Amino acid sequence: MAYDTETIHHRLMRQSNYLARPGFSNSVGWTSSGNGQLLVNSRSLDEKNQDPYKPATCTVVGNIEKERLNASPTGNHNPQYKRLFSAAKFQMTVSCPRNEGDLRKDWVTAISVLKKLQSAVGKTSNYRYLIEDDKRLPSIRLSASIFKKQDSAFDVLSDDSEPMEFHTRDWPVPASHADVLQEIADTHRVLPLVAYDETEALILPENMQSTLAGALVEITFSLRHYLMGKGNEEKFDCFSGRIEQIVVIRPPGPPLPSPFQNFKRKSPWRPTDEEPINRYTKRTRRAHASQPEYKSQDGCKETEQDDNSSDKDVFEDALHGDEAAPTHSGCHPYTNLRPISKIATSTNSRKTDASPTPGPSRFGSAKINNKKDFDVCKISDGESFDGYSVVAATLPPIGIAIEGDHPDEPTINSAITEETGTGATLADNPPRKRTRTTKGKAKAH
Repeated sequence: MAYDTETIHHRLMRQSNYLARPGFSNSVGWTSSGNGQLLVNSRSLDEKNQDPYKPATCTVVGNIEKERLNASPTGNHNPQYKRLFSAAKFQMTVSCPRNEGDLRKDWVTAISVLKKLQSAVGKTSNYRYLIEDDKRLPSIRLSASIFKKQDSAFDVLSDDSEPMEFHTRDWPVPASHADVLQEIADTHRVLPLVAYDETEALILPENMQSTLAGALVEITFSLRHYLMGKGNEEKFDCFSGRIEQIVVIRPPGPPLPSPFQNFKRKSPWRPTDEEPINRYTKRTRRAHASQPEYKSQDGCKETEQDDNSSDKDVFEDALHGDEAAPTHSGCHPYTNLRPISKIATSTNSRKTDASPTPGPSRFGSAKINNKKDFDVCKISDGESFDGYSVVAATLPPIGIAIEGDHPDEPTINSAITEETGTGATLADNPPRKRTRTTKGKAKAH
């Protein structure tokens, strides 16, 4: 069967038992059955003398979670616990389809319909065991009994019924369950899980676990309700979704190969140093903008930097506290910047607090003492401020222009004027227009 999301969606919308089909909740209703209530078709409620009622079925499309699947011939039975093997069940959790377009929208609608059905019969506000709301999108918990007690030693089949596919003694359980299976072989009959693969062929019981784990399936179930709680115990509404049929739409994909399990590799595998530029990394950089604004501290002692030293060496020296590049807890190791709160507020004074001096500056290796030291300080294309907002500190009235135009980093472009001598703000995202200032006279490019 070919896998096409749109075709499957339109086919399911024509099925009367598809939960996302408009008007489904009006086509079913609850009726008393045994110790609880059973979801049946509304038409059967109007017909008299029909006992027992035929249960209504609900169909959804979702992914079966492999971590919460018990579909092997032994189901959820564990020999370590003193629970009868005859009470074992198939169990599975079905979650929202992944990247399936209309089918994903149908899942949201189906959950809404199920919650409406629960509210119609629930006696408390505590609903359990059907919808699990512990995730962003709720999942559905379903089960089915593996064995059913026989009315007599030998069940008599009707003429129009098909013979049982499996006799209880032939049920393919592992050796650890062979003895307990023989104990119930004469009193119980097996109820195989009815499931079909993507070619619509029946899935054998021994292949059920591996075939369903992680698969996208069309699953049909019936619904029952019980009011639980005795005496002074807190009562709650128990909902049971019983699996009727499973059809695999898309089998689980192969597991992703691990780069570590490559025995032809001659050296250890490590991720590349270059971080790819994508939406996630850009969001991460924008998150850094919430850091406090920083000012460069011209009173910090700067060291001479060898022209041949790389940016990585400068950063490593600042991180590890090299003697030639002392660090400061309030300084950013890339830019030699310090928080505004630690800078003197006076615009006529060069005094700062008595904090240790920061590491080397990325603006340049020369000390800025007067106008003759240098005129222009540049940030070359590609250098990063890691999202920090920068404000120029108090400097003598000299012309300084800081330029940069990297497509993935904030453009930093401002100048210090002769008129004020106090410095202009270097914002995170100023206009892309470059300026070059020489002795207070700006030239636009």
